[in-house]
Amino acid sequence: MAVSQLMQNLTKQLLHVRERKTDVMQEGETAKELNYEGEDMQATSSAQNRQTSV
Repeated sequence: MAVSQLMQNLTKQLLHVRERKTDVMQEGETAKELNYEGEDMQATSSAQNRQTSV
């Protein structure tokens, strides 16, 4: 019972975070946020490159 309640709470929080992220994207992103996304994508692609080269 307690576990299912915890899972429900986590699911609600996750959905709220997703909604908030969508709101922020709809409001328009600042250059700083776009820069962070670019760095994340670069880090992801370098990690993928390392995996394929091994």
